[in-house]
Amino acid sequence: MKKKRNVISTAILVVLLLVGLSVMLYPTVSDWWNSRVQTRAIATYNQSVEQMDTGDKERLLMEAHSYNATLSHLTAPFTNWEDAGNYGKILDISGTGIMGYISIPKIQVELPIYHGTSAEVLNVAVGHLQGSSFPVGGENTHAVISAHRGLPSAKLFSDLDQLVEGDTKTLSDMLMHNEVDLIYTLDDMGYDAQRIKLFECPQEIVIVASPKHPFAAAKQLKLADLVNEPFVLMPQFNSYRHQFDMELAHQKLSIRPFLELESTSMVMQLLEHNPYLSVLPRYTARRRAEEGRLAILPVTDCHMEQWSQLVHHRDKVLTPQIRAMVSVIAQVENIPLHLGD
Repeated sequence: MKKKRNVISTAILVVLLLVGLSVMLYPTVSDWWNSRVQTRAIATYNQSVEQMDTGDKERLLMEAHSYNATLSHLTAPFTNWEDAGNYGKILDISGTGIMGYISIPKIQVELPIYHGTSAEVLNVAVGHLQGSSFPVGGENTHAVISAHRGLPSAKLFSDLDQLVEGDTKTLSDMLMHNEVDLIYTLDDMGYDAQRIKLFECPQEIVIVASPKHPFAAAKQLKLADLVNEPFVLMPQFNSYRHQFDMELAHQKLSIRPFLELESTSMVMQLLEHNPYLSVLPRYTARRRAEEGRLAILPVTDCHMEQWSQLVHHRDKVLTPQIRAMVSVIAQVENIPLHLGD
């Protein structure tokens, strides 16, 4: 009888161990599987493109340019985009809804771009916003794509916040050469006579921890209270990691990070299940904090912030499409914005 109880206890422990291991591995395995599926989708798309003759390619591009031209004359393109033509059929080369793909080598992202921004699309890939131009270039064209950050099942654009410093400078160069219409970025505050800021909004940088961490219940903390805790941080080239290092130096404090990761989603996943601390923008951690999966620590002597900024070149003509996009961003940021004529 005793031997039977031991067998049952062992079996229960094994089952619990397997369940816990499955929960911890789910984000990694799910992201790997999604990446595999999307890589195959891109390969299928490329194969379809290679099999097309020149005439078919020219026809598809002409359809896209015609759609863009019609769209540019609509007064409310993000509402009445269906009036511009048969949106779902244009540039659907492989019959899968993929119109192209985006590649960002620095953060190891290569994802297909699908028509529309439905939940089904945004849960696995990048969506093209209806009402914006197809990404085929041309005068008065303005393509907008969208993807999630922080999904547990797929990385997608989770690491997009790493595209700062030199990457922001690259975007600035593109703006100066009229290769992009607007830049919407999170960075330090800066000024340039050639650029017009439509708005800039402060974004607080906070210190976060697992809700099970002893400090999660504290009503007031000092930065010096945290220096001996294990921190999981972004690399030193990351902009808000740099701000944290500057704040430590200002207070003549130092830490040795327990771990450095280039993925904010991985940092947050580690914090949910382990007694670590990290530094993140408040808007990145807000959702998990509201769900009780992270705790934002009340560190009273550590004030860090960056600025979300919407910028265009001083000579850029703000077309109806650009104005509509600016209005959407202003609504998201909850900023009253009135553009002149």
